[in-house]
Amino acid sequence: MSSDSINWDRFHLRRIIRENHGKPIVAIAVHPPSPHMSPPNRENLIATLGGPQYVAPNDIRLTCLTWMPFWPEETDAIIAMGDEKGAVRILSLTRSSELSRLIPDTETPGQVLDVHALRNSAHLLTLHADGVRLWDAFTTTCLDHASFKASRTACAFASHPSTDDIFYLGMRNGDLSTMRIEHLEGTSRLTKGSVLYTASQPIQGIQVSEEHGILAHLVSGKLVLLSDAGDVIKNIPGPKEASLPSLTPQGSHTLIGDQQGALHIISLESGKVDRALRHKRATRAIHASVVMSGGR
Repeated sequence: MSSDSINWDRFHLRRIIRENHGKPIVAIAVHPPSPHMSPPNRENLIATLGGPQYVAPNDIRLTCLTWMPFWPEETDAIIAMGDEKGAVRILSLTRSSELSRLIPDTETPGQVLDVHALRNSAHLLTLHADGVRLWDAFTTTCLDHASFKASRTACAFASHPSTDDIFYLGMRNGDLSTMRIEHLEGTSRLTKGSVLYTASQPIQGIQVSEEHGILAHLVSGKLVLLSDAGDVIKNIPGPKEASLPSLTPQGSHTLIGDQQGALHIISLESGKVDRALRHKRATRAIHASVVMSGGR
């Protein structure tokens, strides 16, 4: 996709939807298009996360979320939410209820830092302070657990855009590493790969564009665009204390929100801000952003 395929000049604030969170919204997810799901169309389903969105008896704080593109019951829309105790709650939109809960087998896994659903199975990857876990969310089975040394705690991960079997990890010590899912007879397991790149500061976010490469978001706000082999293509300055980057569906731009409520549209091709979207009624910090498949 060329850099001018999305006309950012047409973008404007359509409406402000005030969810009854009572706390800042820290994550947002749009249901992905999926060939595995039966109609109706779910591409307009948006989920937001802020404080105790799902009211549990002990009011545990939720930390991250993802829609699941694949689920054996095709007429349902399923969302997975991680919490501060390390568990993942599987919620059904059709039933408006919690279907199940994925509980780590260690006493102190730490909160769920990130959760990622595989595109072609009911498997989930969860990131904790003590490592990465691979789950079968439908059977609530933990298939494997890859642990880390304390000095190499992972902060973020992202999957390869063309396969579910490869994903990237951003570490607290600045390493960007690969990990692979190997499928064996009747089960799957995690295999650690190589270190592609080492930054001088922690990596707090990763996005992967099939056309442009791997985008690492450092704690200082700087973005580093890398090749698949880990070579630096370009360094891109970003706003300080910014939200985590969010790629457009085609991977040509990344979106970063700042503390003043502006959304910066950065071209990965040029490394420059194409446009900053602002509105006088939206002046608070942007914590998360996402572009829908229809260019909204």
